[in-house]
Amino acid sequence: MLYEENLFAPVTDKKCEILNSFIQKFKMQHPYLSSNQIAKKLNIPQSTLNRIENNTTNPSLENVLNVLIATGNENRVGEILSILFPQHKKKYDQIFSANTETPLLDKYTSECATNEETFLIIQLAFTRKGTTRIEIKEKFGTFGVKKLEKLLQDQVLIESSDGVITADCEKVNVSFSDLKKIIQMAILECYQSETGHLSYQTESVSQEGLDLIFQELKRTQVQIRKILYNPQYYGGERIFVGLVSDRLIKNTMNDN
Repeated sequence: MLYEENLFAPVTDKKCEILNSFIQKFKMQHPYLSSNQIAKKLNIPQSTLNRIENNTTNPSLENVLNVLIATGNENRVGEILSILFPQHKKKYDQIFSANTETPLLDKYTSECATNEETFLIIQLAFTRKGTTRIEIKEKFGTFGVKKLEKLLQDQVLIESSDGVITADCEKVNVSFSDLKKIIQMAILECYQSETGHLSYQTESVSQEGLDLIFQELKRTQVQIRKILYNPQYYGGERIFVGLVSDRLIKNTMNDN
């Protein structure tokens, strides 16, 4: 557990009040679930759920995140953290901002999704370790260096005084439509069965089952990002991680 509840902190009614607004709406959407089942879906102990509903606890950051994710309010994490945990807002901005749908520079959108050199140069630069001219030349030769120079000239990438090249995250963000292409490129160009992990399965599930799968993926996403941004695990391996699930055919009606 990354964050633990401070038992000596004063009870914060605002935390319970805000969480209760999400919890009560969630309970109305799932009237057939018992209190114990609700707690399991929220990924919190039933005793904690009871104390939140009775305004007799000071919910931990982890409990707040669990409730937001389980109730489908991950897009409000930044907003809620700024109110309840302002001291953690900056760090979690870094973790959750990757889901913000802002346009990639038009001139590199299709190229990043179809050109191996552009794709790998930008992806390497997106990691905290970054890349270097030497690495790009060894990997792609003179052509790669020219591509790198163009990216630096357009200020898509930034070169530090010690030669480390990283991405300007304010300029290079990926829309969901482009993200699908980039995930495909990552699998085609980077995935190796000897070192990586790849899993795929098709099945028939109810809407409730699909909702549970989405919630599990979101929870897994949070846990993976906690690892990625934990200084304890910082190292030289540049990796990609992708999580995806959806219907094979878009339904026009709800099937059980």
